[in-house]
Amino acid sequence: EDESDAFIVKTDSGGNETRSVSLGRAPSDGATGTSFESFFYRYDEVAKTAAELPDGNFIIGVDRTYVRYASESDNAGRRQETKVVLYVLDAASGAVTDGNADGNELRSSTNGSVAANSFTETISDIYVDTSAGIVKYVVTGSTTNVNTKPNNSVTDNSLTDKSDIFTALLDDDYTIAWSVGNLAYGFQGSDYGVSIHKVPRGYMVCGIIDRNVAPNITDDYIFYASVVAVIYNVSTGTPTEP
Repeated sequence: EDESDAFIVKTDSGGNETRSVSLGRAPSDGATGTSFESFFYRYDEVAKTAAELPDGNFIIGVDRTYVRYASESDNAGRRQETKVVLYVLDAASGAVTDGNADGNELRSSTNGSVAANSFTETISDIYVDTSAGIVKYVVTGSTTNVNTKPNNSVTDNSLTDKSDIFTALLDDDYTIAWSVGNLAYGFQGSDYGVSIHKVPRGYMVCGIIDRNVAPNITDDYIFYASVVAVIYNVSTGTPTEP
């Protein structure tokens, strides 16, 4: 088995470990009543980012990859989609504090039972916004759900469009506040968000995008990577490049 849990370590100011915890979803059968019911799933989880909350606890952003097996005794798994998962840990004990030991999975595929969510999303950064007196989270990373972006076009959604920047505003119960159409932003190639900053105009996401330098040449794709800053409207999530 190649699957692993996310491993979190807290240290003191001298770099000495004070506690550690492993985070991960237990193996499980496929969702009952679906075509995936006959499969067995294990999960590969990688911690990607962390932020401190106003109460001193920590929120951890994790990439969870579904690995599908024919049965529990099978040893040849097939990697499926990856989803973003958020865990909240108690600062003192390291225990999960929000009552969900499996974490809070965004746009969950629930073992394949939601066909519309059978795409991959990853997390790179999380920003905790308390400016309105309540806790909200902004996450960024990448998504392969490239057909829902606001700058949508036939060309952008060709076979060369691999991933877009994924950015979402979450309420304190992890519900996505923005419309689906504003969660992806990008072009041909592989695009992804790296970091989030709050600016006067909204949330600024810095990321990497691929630009096609030969867009008018049929069957000839020449990409170069460039840094981009995208500003998202706080209320609607509408993205614009400054």
